[in-house]
Amino acid sequence: MAALLEGARLLRLRWEFSQPDLDRVWNLCTILFLAALVYALTAGVGAQAWVSLPHQASGAARLEAANRSARLTFLLFQWLPLTTFPMALVQVCSAQPRMDLSTFSLWLRLRRRRPGAQSAGGVNIGYGYFAACLLGACAAPARSPWFVVALSGLLGWALWQARSKSYRTGSWATSLAAAMVLGLVAQAGLVYVQALVQGAENFLLNRLGPRSAFDPRESRMQVGALGRLKRSGRILWRLKTEAGPPPPRLREASYDFFKWPFWAATARDFNTVFEEDTNTHSWVLCSGLEPQRSVVMTGLLPDGKGVLPLPFGAAVLEQLPVFGLETNRLGAVRSLGGPGFLQFRVRSAQRSGLDSPPGPSDLEVPIVERPALERVVRQLGLAGRPAGEVLDRVAAWFEEHFQYSLWRPPPVIRGTNETVLSRFLLHDRKGHCEYFATATVLLLRYVGVPARYAVGYAVQERKGNDWIVRVRHGHAWCLAWVNGAWQELDTTPGSWLEVENSQATGWEAVSDLWSAAWFAFSRFRWGQTGLRAYLLWVMGAVLLTAVGRLLWSRPWRQGRARPTESRVSVVPGTDSEFYLAERHLAALGLRREDGETLAGWLKRVAHSGIAGTDSLQPALVLHYRLRFDPQGLSAAERLVLRRTVLDWLASAQASR
Repeated sequence: MAALLEGARLLRLRWEFSQPDLDRVWNLCTILFLAALVYALTAGVGAQAWVSLPHQASGAARLEAANRSARLTFLLFQWLPLTTFPMALVQVCSAQPRMDLSTFSLWLRLRRRRPGAQSAGGVNIGYGYFAACLLGACAAPARSPWFVVALSGLLGWALWQARSKSYRTGSWATSLAAAMVLGLVAQAGLVYVQALVQGAENFLLNRLGPRSAFDPRESRMQVGALGRLKRSGRILWRLKTEAGPPPPRLREASYDFFKWPFWAATARDFNTVFEEDTNTHSWVLCSGLEPQRSVVMTGLLPDGKGVLPLPFGAAVLEQLPVFGLETNRLGAVRSLGGPGFLQFRVRSAQRSGLDSPPGPSDLEVPIVERPALERVVRQLGLAGRPAGEVLDRVAAWFEEHFQYSLWRPPPVIRGTNETVLSRFLLHDRKGHCEYFATATVLLLRYVGVPARYAVGYAVQERKGNDWIVRVRHGHAWCLAWVNGAWQELDTTPGSWLEVENSQATGWEAVSDLWSAAWFAFSRFRWGQTGLRAYLLWVMGAVLLTAVGRLLWSRPWRQGRARPTESRVSVVPGTDSEFYLAERHLAALGLRREDGETLAGWLKRVAHSGIAGTDSLQPALVLHYRLRFDPQGLSAAERLVLRRTVLDWLASAQASR
């Protein structure tokens, strides 16, 4: 772009663009800008991030959504020089130094069509394009330390061209340097203040705001958070199996420490997963396992960052184009960045190789919960039973004696030893999956079976040939250590599927259509189809053809880029002989001040004692008519102006 713009100044060819040509080029720039705006809104699920910003439950997630929305604005500024480049190229290739203002305004175009309409004036967009380039460079996320030096040099060069000749060069340069130093100091101060504000905001949101359902950055979740999420029917993931049923659940995270109402992960460190050197974006999560099942998962992940919900026993991820993967000892898999649209294959085994063997935290039970757990253990006769039999009895007890409910009234604690969980186990016997999973984990731990709390999604809804996962399919269950391996145990009553389906609204069909269209668009946008490359080539060819046709079908002439004649004719009267008298008096020390009119200046000169200045009054009247009267001066009047000034100059020089 820079080579084309600067190289055009070296050419002697210039094109005669008509006003309709300029209008069409500006229309093209407008279309490019709107396309960039749409792309910016959809980049990284930007529109969704902006809309969902007030509804983010997590402080970290809310801050991330705000940052993502701000990055969209910067992205638009970065593309501003690209979207307006066709107009800038036409400007430097045009034989006319200015473009009519109606080119850039639909309202002025309509006025231009009226009979007898006058021009709205002209403008050279080179200065505006220069400012757009600087703005786009300033919006870049990463800059060299020399960026400020280069920016200051460019601004100084631009201001030097427009500086007032009445000030000394040294004074002007000193003022410019002082302004730039103050700007650097102010920028450093703003960066420091911004860091303080963001830190305070993050602290307040994490302390006062509600927690998310599961957020690896917070390493904990609150019982009841999933119940709030179950109101949404938005589709998150789509699954396709080659043969057989899909995995029953997709796990995002596991937790091993409990203190009502929070589950926390004692292991917060993530380990890097290294990509296989096969050029297929293959990631081996755990070696030594033989995958027996596979499923293709498709979903949107903002900026390609976040926790991946995976089937139990996931061992290999194929065709996953992310920058990096990390895992922790509790089975969470986190993507470090990549495209916003992911489609990959998961190969899984019968058992999990991601979860570490049980530790002391997997057997801990809060003291306040032990009395209620003891009563249940005695009632079910769990003490001394094998682990497998304990799991069967607990699952059957919850299925037969409990009900699933999305809503729970505020618990009424009747005694000092009663807790919310004990009331759920002994009295209410009604709740959603988080209560069942928490109670199951603590019951198993109480009888000596290591257990962990898992969260993710249940795969329960089929749509066409795919299985879909909605927000309201968020689920919680238990991981139990049986016979030297972890296995999943879901004790939520089976009636919960009917209750979940009853939450669907009449608008869900419309929402599903929009989701399908959005998935198709995202698949195309992120290059998951072969059409994108061909379409880009076609668009590029069409654009080049249009530009070439515009240039080579217009009349052109050979000459300098900006001939002197065209400049002189822009302002009438600049060749007036009266300026000869003004320069002569200025050489005598009677310079006209900035903002002083010629009439006021000539009156001041007359009071200074210079003889013969009264004879310049008729010449001044003629000069004003030459400069501002649309009719100008006739040839005879112009001759009078010339003779009057020259006669005065001759007499003034003779008197010296």
